Amino acid sequence: MKQRFFHAVCVLLTAAFFVCAFGSCAKDTVTAPTLDEDGKYTGFASVSSDYTAEQAKKDGVLVLTDNKPTGDTKPWDSFVTKSHKGKNAFVRVASYSGKTVEFDDLYFTDGKYRLFQRDKSGEVTDKGEYKYLVNAGESGLNAYILTDTPDVNAMQAIIQSYLSGKENNKKADYVLLGFTLHLG
Repeated sequence: MKQRFFHAVCVLLTAAFFVCAFGSCAKDTVTAPTLDEDGKYTGFASVSSDYTAEQAKKDGVLVLTDNKPTGDTKPWDSFVTKSHKGKNAFVRVASYSGKTVEFDDLYFTDGKYRLFQRDKSGEVTDKGEYKYLVNAGESGLNAYILTDTPDVNAMQAIIQSYLSGKENNKKADYVLLGFTLHLG
């Protein structure tokens, strides 16, 4: 009787291991951005207007004060590592300046980057999908750029990020992230 019970427990544990290793437990938990029925991003809905830098740090958000990291940079490092390996990833960046805060939610899902920004007035902008996240830090500019072109001239991208996409609401060729930093 004890031997049967032991055998049954072993079978169940083995089955649970295989389900977790090759099934739902092993899948990446990051999902695509949540949009409402009008196609508007809802990811910032849970962020209150009095969201403090201390709370953001506790929540695993990359916190910047005047464009400088003020705490753990692991959220960004993890995002870059995972996305460059083709794994789904998400990072939220809270940029504090004086008494104002702006947010960037950056996703990497299904092989594409997608950026949503919430400005200090609370307006949310969908910057669209891009194939590449390029570190322009090599040029001394310390900027990350979203683009569909892997070979990017950083200065050209920065200039175009300000000029393109403003006419006819077309997608910009380059998007300079709302923060400029080099962490890795």
